[in-house]
Amino acid sequence: MAVSTTFLHITDAHFSGDGTPFSRDDHKVVIEGIPSHTRETVFDHSFGRLADRLEAEGTRLDGLIFSGDAQVGGTEGGHRILFDMLLKHFARVGISPLNIVAVPGNHDVDRDYPPSAAGRYRQFAEVWRNEGCVVPWLDSDDEPGGTRHFLTDEDSSWAVFAINSSNWCHAASVLPPPLGEVWSRLPELAAPGNPKVAAKIRDQLDRLARFDMARLSDKQLERFTQEVERSPKPSRGPQLRIAVLHHHLQAPSMSEEIKPFANISNLEQVRSALRDRGIDIVIHGHKHEAAVLQERFQAADGTPGRPLMTISGATIEQGREEDAMRLITLSGLPYNAQVRIEAVGLSRRAWTLHRGESSRGACGRTCRLRASRQLYTATISTRSTPLPPRRRKARQPTAYSSCTLTSRRKGHAFPCPATTRSADRCTERIANVGSTSWWIGGNATGRVSNTGCRSSMADACAATAASSTR
Repeated sequence: MAVSTTFLHITDAHFSGDGTPFSRDDHKVVIEGIPSHTRETVFDHSFGRLADRLEAEGTRLDGLIFSGDAQVGGTEGGHRILFDMLLKHFARVGISPLNIVAVPGNHDVDRDYPPSAAGRYRQFAEVWRNEGCVVPWLDSDDEPGGTRHFLTDEDSSWAVFAINSSNWCHAASVLPPPLGEVWSRLPELAAPGNPKVAAKIRDQLDRLARFDMARLSDKQLERFTQEVERSPKPSRGPQLRIAVLHHHLQAPSMSEEIKPFANISNLEQVRSALRDRGIDIVIHGHKHEAAVLQERFQAADGTPGRPLMTISGATIEQGREEDAMRLITLSGLPYNAQVRIEAVGLSRRAWTLHRGESSRGACGRTCRLRASRQLYTATISTRSTPLPPRRRKARQPTAYSSCTLTSRRKGHAFPCPATTRSADRCTERIANVGSTSWWIGGNATGRVSNTGCRSSMADACAATAASSTR
């Protein structure tokens, strides 16, 4: 069994064949000789620098997770550009099509085709599926033999499952009569003899009649269940299960998006499927926001259920380059599973490798880069430790819960105000950046309240009720 497992998570690249402009700076005027940037060029440069770093550290990637939106508005070219770019840089650190997990986003579907039509996923399938990557079932009946829907390691201590949540994105609404009978003629009726205005009205009407709807079909949920059941199981200990989809389960930030179907329409059905299949972590994109969230699945009788960690991936925008991609490292499998997330920002100059330090040794043996700003590092662990025989005749698993919030800036950690402690130890630390770590699990008596910290970690500790068992 490997000591640790490392994934690279990328989402919402938004590439195009002609290049997607990306303004890194505030240009008040246009000056000759100052080059303009595109998303493709800045990602290509940063992929190369990250690959250099990983190679210098001797770090091998066990998988690459792409959670959708390689394209912009369905325009062609983005999938092939991104796929080739990933292999160009990361093949030397362990990445091949066989350990890439890719799911389509709402920008990756062809809106000229209705939901579940094969043509709707042609651009996505021609690259990711045909190249042999792990992809979700694409809600159509044209799936070739040999298509893989999950990724696992040799001893099956972890497994990653791909899910499609974009089948109804940009789907046309069925208009009732008499509106539906005259809808196609409205542009000419509104602008007779003016084809330019009529075309603009037609485009606006088409947008009004379409909904960017996130939804998982019954068949998609069924196929996901089947893939989990038929995936190989570990010979010892629980399996850490990860699900990848494009859309979010809960809002990753305080930013409000005002639109129809802002969330997955059958969200509770999806949550139920994830709970029943023992999913530990969900990785997604779509919202362009970085967040590491925790929630608990509640049982039908109202009792607290098992915890779920949600990793929301950000992307680059003007003034926001700190979390272009992220390294996700699993360790302590199978009994003391811990997940560490490191945000990797875009590079603007030559990167200098040096050893990072922190007051608790959280950086450990990790190389960090001066040229990129690290947004946060988060750790979640679920562990179950048997009690010593002298305390209990029968050995039963007892979970210990603790949570720690430490700064990754300048290697400092600042203590919160005094905490209230009970049977289990739980402390928090706070600083200027959101570098979070916590363990999920714990006895009902092992609870902690700490209202002095500017974080939600105290609530996460207080919510720990019982250890997770599958």
